[in-house]
Amino acid sequence: MYQFNSPIGYSKKPLVYDGRKKEGVGSGDGDAVVWNPAKNVSLDKLPVEILSMIIHYLDQFDSLKLMMTNRIMYALVKPKLYENIIIDSNYSEFNKEFRSYKFQHQHQMTNTTIKLTATFIKSSYNFKRFLSAYDGTAVRRLQCISFPDSVTVLDGDVNDLIVRLFEKLRGLHELVWVPANFKMDFLRHLDLNSNTVISLVVNIRFNRQNLQVLSRFRHLVNFQLGPYTSTDNLRQLVQFVDMSKLRILKLWKSDTQSNICDPSAARLLDYPHGHELEDVNILSTKQFKCLTKLCLKEMFVCEGDFASFASSVSTSGLTKLEFKRITEYKTGHADSFLLRLSRELQSITELMLDYRESHKDNIPEFLRNINHLHKLDLVVRNNDTKTFDAKQYSRSLQVHADTLAHLSLEIYHEKSLGFQPVAVDLQKVDLSHATKLESLRINSTDEIDSVRLVAQLPRLRYLNLFGMKAGGSPNLGLGMIHPTVFDEWFKVQHVALIYLENNGSLEYVKINSCLFECRDGEVVPREGIDNWFNEVVRVAAIDYD
Repeated sequence: MYQFNSPIGYSKKPLVYDGRKKEGVGSGDGDAVVWNPAKNVSLDKLPVEILSMIIHYLDQFDSLKLMMTNRIMYALVKPKLYENIIIDSNYSEFNKEFRSYKFQHQHQMTNTTIKLTATFIKSSYNFKRFLSAYDGTAVRRLQCISFPDSVTVLDGDVNDLIVRLFEKLRGLHELVWVPANFKMDFLRHLDLNSNTVISLVVNIRFNRQNLQVLSRFRHLVNFQLGPYTSTDNLRQLVQFVDMSKLRILKLWKSDTQSNICDPSAARLLDYPHGHELEDVNILSTKQFKCLTKLCLKEMFVCEGDFASFASSVSTSGLTKLEFKRITEYKTGHADSFLLRLSRELQSITELMLDYRESHKDNIPEFLRNINHLHKLDLVVRNNDTKTFDAKQYSRSLQVHADTLAHLSLEIYHEKSLGFQPVAVDLQKVDLSHATKLESLRINSTDEIDSVRLVAQLPRLRYLNLFGMKAGGSPNLGLGMIHPTVFDEWFKVQHVALIYLENNGSLEYVKINSCLFECRDGEVVPREGIDNWFNEVVRVAAIDYD
């Protein structure tokens, strides 16, 4: 038996796993597949259509091996190798979770939807090699998730290589650039006669002089851009971008995660001065009748903004909504912006809500007014102008008990120096009715209550616990004779084992920053897959069309 406050390794060496144990490699359960090819059968003699379908299912390493067999295979495999490029410094071929990075593709010959693998670039050498050696082969999707070590666009040589890459790109449909300081000037070098970009996701270094380049993109259906930093920049952005066909829109004002409560809760009862409320009104000058996914971050609203917002956005068609750090001013006696919006959301299945308001907490009623939530990422921000009613939240979550598969819940209280985290009291916020949950992310006040809740969720596969009490009492990890990169993991692995003992369906457990995979009754420390795990337990930060 393991106890919360008695970590493994406190008085003895850490839990040792059997390093001689090997996992079988095969096609699945049952007998091994035996293939006895007939004589004179060669792969390259198969019809091109069949070869093309086979190649689509190969990963980048098998593709490279096949390319080296002969010229025919080289010519067939090379386009597939370049078709989907992902630059990610956290990638590892040994992490099976990266195999979920696949793209939907409509096969023209069979008219069926198949999944395509991607080519990952991890090291700075391979990244620069790709930039310098790229020869114009069609790249359908280019995603830069994180730069390799020592690589930055502020480096003059890297900047020049990226410019040359954009000059030679052909067939580009999707561009995702997550690292900061993407330059709008890169897009100026993109030949739109040979590239029909329909998905543009960029973390830009805003330059109003180069903003006109966005007017060249006439086929966008997925547009995610920020930080736009100011209302004037947003006005220019809306002016130049063709948003009539958008199905996905995400705009954010800042990348910083400020803990400052500005304006304070008391000031939210006064009508603001200046440009604070202009952002939503600027967006409302456009028509978004095709939107299915909308994310707005760090904006101010008031009750009166809803009419113009509803006339601009077809809210009934939204399946996913993200309101991050949205602040509402109370300027009259009408229903809040949030409540009026809830009555229009007919198709919503994924919701991320981080909403500040004063005087009255409208979030429980908002949740009761919508139906069929599959994924909920909720950040509650309390203050002294309103009361937190745990029972109201329990009733609101119970409305979605039959459909809710993913839940993340955070609570903060506003203080003069910032937002203070508040642990969730599971005796008041009852989650035991949410038996369909597959993932749970929560900050609990009591370890016993957390274990009891986890034991009542038969479908739970992903558990993320955070906060001061998530890993039991603080300890120094004494007795760990050989310090390793997993010292923090060893301090809390006993907690992960307790949860696994009480719910055998768990596959991954994360205690604060320490992620474990559950294998055959053991918990194994894992690195490099935090982004993947966060996409599972939270509403995804990036949407791919």
